Amino acid sequence: MGNRFSNPFRRYIKDLDTEATRFLENYGCADAAEVPQAIPIDTIAKTRMSLEVIEDEYLSSDGSVDGAIAFSEGTIEVFDWMTNGMVGYPIGAPTIFIDAGTMNLGRRNNTLAHECYHWFAHRQYFIYRMSHNAGAEFAFRCDSKVRETKSDDPFLKDIANMEWQAKHMAPKILMPKIAFLKKAKEIFNRYNARTPYQLQQAYPFVIPELAHFFEVSEQSVVIRLEELGYNRAADYWIKAYEGVAIHEKIDASSRSARKHQCPLEISDAFKLYSEDDFFRETINTGAFVFADGYFVLNEEKYVIQDEQGKRTLTSLAKERPAECTLSISSLLISTTPSTDANGLLYRSDIQFTTKNKFESNTQNTELFNKARQFENQFKRSQDIGTTANAVLWSHMQSQKWNTSIFQDKTLLNPMAYSRVQNPTHPFKMPQLIAMGVGLALPLTEMNTILSLAGMAFSVTDKAQQAYQFLFTGLSGCTIYECNDFLESVGVATLGSKEYTKNKYNSER
Repeated sequence: MGNRFSNPFRRYIKDLDTEATRFLENYGCADAAEVPQAIPIDTIAKTRMSLEVIEDEYLSSDGSVDGAIAFSEGTIEVFDWMTNGMVGYPIGAPTIFIDAGTMNLGRRNNTLAHECYHWFAHRQYFIYRMSHNAGAEFAFRCDSKVRETKSDDPFLKDIANMEWQAKHMAPKILMPKIAFLKKAKEIFNRYNARTPYQLQQAYPFVIPELAHFFEVSEQSVVIRLEELGYNRAADYWIKAYEGVAIHEKIDASSRSARKHQCPLEISDAFKLYSEDDFFRETINTGAFVFADGYFVLNEEKYVIQDEQGKRTLTSLAKERPAECTLSISSLLISTTPSTDANGLLYRSDIQFTTKNKFESNTQNTELFNKARQFENQFKRSQDIGTTANAVLWSHMQSQKWNTSIFQDKTLLNPMAYSRVQNPTHPFKMPQLIAMGVGLALPLTEMNTILSLAGMAFSVTDKAQQAYQFLFTGLSGCTIYECNDFLESVGVATLGSKEYTKNKYNSER
């Protein structure tokens, strides 16, 4: 094997226009080299190259990254305006990205042609590098702010050369030399422009017409005209657009990167509950329960329980999640540098950490309002009794509990059953929580019981936040399921130690 930089797929181009013709011939557009027409660059990318094209993500905060192409699966970074930072975007197949801020059709098509040429000419270079040189680079990031750097590194030289090739090939693919000259001559003749002076006078009419015909930007037309001998076309461009911003800018401050609603592990759900005030307030309404990794409205049409008490989503909930489940998105935040080779490449060995986010989007706001109605409708009276024990005992009587049922539902010992009948016996919070779980009380009533006992859940105490979560996301779950959750987040389980040790283990 040669040195670690040797790569048989390094590409050299003698004539750019000949290379553009070869590209068009390769993708079924041979006639476009000589017959004036708009190049079907979308068809080439999506159908003939079988690439996915994504245009609804921002690739940078300042519009400096026009496009990107991933040659294989991996994770690139896109800009999230809601968090004002870069977040990971996983892709499973070769994909082209065009920055969402690209509003001009010509600039958009030029970017697409640029990325398509990378696929045509450079993907084998990266495939070889990954398989023979342990290369981690898998995607090009076409950044207009990256400047040439003088380096003796062969790989950096290759990358800079490939980006130069794609940059100069894109307009030649969209405006093939022979076809472009034919169309330009036709339009100039229509304006009787033959002498240098007449040509200059016609530029304000011819340039926009050529741009419209080939579906490119006027700036690209000007450069192409200059390349092909139409002198002073650039003078028109400078005079016509002096002081005018060429690239449109739009207000994207309210845009967030596309994130997908995803199922959560119960421990991750509790972490979000502990950290996000709006999410905690929403869950504390008591309108939602945790099932199959989602927080779903606690209604029979959306969630059902099997004989063992395990909750699952109904078919309706799975088909229409936006109607009944809270939207919790998952952000991928890189913990290692995401680009290499002077910022032009994404690497496949980037390390990402997952951050779950609950946003006040339309779906969550509508469900929050519905939950508030639920909360107000199902609040129970606080006048059941004058003490916490009296309230608990009243519920135990209405549910026809006896000592055995009490023990099974709470994992507390028989002595606690006797003591709850004493209105003034002082229980500690874990014991009250165990009884509340066994009785399947809503959060509003559990709060009342704690208040009567001179207690309240603290937002700064992890164990107490975990207890509160039992009456929201895990409302209605058995003491065993609740203890499984408490174990997963590092909080002591409920029930009397001497009783739980035998009873809990036998049930499991």
